[in-house]
Amino acid sequence: DDQPSASGDGGGGDGPIEEDTIKIMVATDNHLGFMEKDPVRGSDSFTAFEEILQLAKHHQADFLLLGGDLFHENKPSRSCVYKTIELLRKYCMGSKPVAVQLVSDPAINFPTQFKMANYEDPNFNIELPVFGIHGNHDDPSGGGLAGLDLLCVANYLNYFGKVPTVDDITLYPLLFEKGGTKVAIYGLGNIRDERLHRTFEQNRVKLVRPKENPDQWFNIMVLHQNRVAHSVKNYISEQFLDDFLDFVIWGHEHECLIAPQQSATGRFFITQPGSSVAVALTEGEAKPKHIGMLYVNHDKYKFQPIPLTHVRPFVIDSITLNEQPDLDPSDTDGVIATLARKVEHMIKTACEPYKDAQDPMFKVPLIRLKVDHTGGFSTLSAQRFGQRFVSRVANHTDILIFAKKRATGTSSKAKGGGADIGDDMDAVMKGVREGQGDPGAMAVGVEQLVTTFLGQSEQLAILPQTRLQHAVHRFVHQDEKAAIAEFLEDMLKTTQTYLCTEMPAANDVNDMIPLVLAHTKQLNIAAAPDDAADEKKAQEDDIIQLLAAAHAQSQKEKPKRAPRTKAAATGRGRKSRALAKGSSDEDAGEGEGGGDADAPAVKMDSDEGQGEGAAGRKRGATTRLNGASEPVAKKRKTTAAPLACGKPRRSSAASHVQPLQISGLPKSEPDASAAATPVKKDDSLSSRLGKWGKRVTKT
Repeated sequence: DDQPSASGDGGGGDGPIEEDTIKIMVATDNHLGFMEKDPVRGSDSFTAFEEILQLAKHHQADFLLLGGDLFHENKPSRSCVYKTIELLRKYCMGSKPVAVQLVSDPAINFPTQFKMANYEDPNFNIELPVFGIHGNHDDPSGGGLAGLDLLCVANYLNYFGKVPTVDDITLYPLLFEKGGTKVAIYGLGNIRDERLHRTFEQNRVKLVRPKENPDQWFNIMVLHQNRVAHSVKNYISEQFLDDFLDFVIWGHEHECLIAPQQSATGRFFITQPGSSVAVALTEGEAKPKHIGMLYVNHDKYKFQPIPLTHVRPFVIDSITLNEQPDLDPSDTDGVIATLARKVEHMIKTACEPYKDAQDPMFKVPLIRLKVDHTGGFSTLSAQRFGQRFVSRVANHTDILIFAKKRATGTSSKAKGGGADIGDDMDAVMKGVREGQGDPGAMAVGVEQLVTTFLGQSEQLAILPQTRLQHAVHRFVHQDEKAAIAEFLEDMLKTTQTYLCTEMPAANDVNDMIPLVLAHTKQLNIAAAPDDAADEKKAQEDDIIQLLAAAHAQSQKEKPKRAPRTKAAATGRGRKSRALAKGSSDEDAGEGEGGGDADAPAVKMDSDEGQGEGAAGRKRGATTRLNGASEPVAKKRKTTAAPLACGKPRRSSAASHVQPLQISGLPKSEPDASAAATPVKKDDSLSSRLGKWGKRVTKT
């Protein structure tokens, strides 16, 4: 209660709390289940969450508001779910009535079968309601369910902020009343930052205000996104948020910046509670952990930070070996002794708040020492070094992290193409190592590997960079083991269909290369519609050149064949008609019989599925594309079979790709003589494309 408080609109003060004041306990990034199998740190996340529930009861909060990442995993273990329900049942259920009234339509706020807040259900006695949104760790995936859905259907938590589409978002608030105080809470669960950034830029995020007396409501927004700009569009700017908001609760960033800060672009205030448990050994995580108590009375508020006292202490420091006096790089024992003395001092600093090791609040601390070994010093085995601190440091296997100061100008040299990209690899992997378990650091590190070491080195010639990044993200962060394989299979079918549809008559596999390169560039443009106009123009010019080269190659004079006899023509005609009929039957089976007759069409992301149209829905396409979360109906095993050379084979997974319409490109006229010329079986386009497809599949 002695913590500093922040007041808005000149109100709040430190006087007694009035009866119509709404009291909201605020916390974010609990990461329940983090390192749950670790014998030392396994219970840290649950201990911190239990303290949050205890504080909410102690301060008589009307409800607890969580800002995302309640669970550390997208699919929490049974043990994790069991412990979570155990805590919620222990602290949230009771006979005390809830003082706030939910006046908004619960069918809109909670689109589930029950359509009501849990404390309004007559079959349950809830005295501490919990409202929460999902984060990037526990977001809905696969079948469209998040870990919070399990708690919601069990009636222990009210899950809101889940939107059906990311391209046109409409947020309806939770409307609470207590006496004359009215509070509107807008929730938005985590969406991939690039997609949400684009949606905000297109003014397609709408916050619906109450129709009656909208200015009488105190407006709160809770979201779970990058606040720090990791790249140009990999964050959400404060300027995107509406000015009518009064208070913003920002989740996802783990650094505790609990004191409300006024937005530079609006009149609202922002609090960033940070995580309640250290999941990364970084400087931001080393700051003291806090939650907050928000008091709202009419148009005035007071925000009170509350420290968490049951969290594990964490101390981070650095040392530069070449700055230590009388330390020789060849003296390994001297280096070990210097580092050990430094760690001892850090342990002493971490244990200062406790009387002794018998203190019931005592916890073995986390220690991270960054070692700069520039100047000829060699690295040490961190695990071997940590053996002397086994019972005194919680993370004894990774106390040390070694790094060197990078020479200036390395990155510019690499950009010029004359340097090895190993330096950049070291830099990125260093960030990943230092951010072990940190959602922000890991997400940036893994996805940057694709851009830095494949995109910039121009090794992604036939695979679109953005889609590959999405597949890697699904594989790493959402534990979808088949994400990369599905991406490659989808791209193979997409490219095959594009070639059969758009390729001029060609007799050499080499003629396909310019078309494949042009198709990849087209997909990259479609995946990034917000790029600068000049960059788009440059990419379109490249496509024009590639397609023009393919067109010129197709117009070369072909060797004349000997005229065929009438009998041969008649025989080949029957054979061609038979092949055409077989191909048509196969196409019909692929397009109509591929799925169930009444299988629902998958709702595509607008970036990638606008070209599917009615034809794709009629075929009942069930292929899962780039993050589509709908369940797949009767999914068939597919193989990269050669395509029929007559009518192009229609692929349900790739039919959404439309050719880029560019003016000024010469159109190829059908060659009547070529159409009448018999095609040998071994030299057919189907045979050559099929072999090419098999090689790509193998690769």
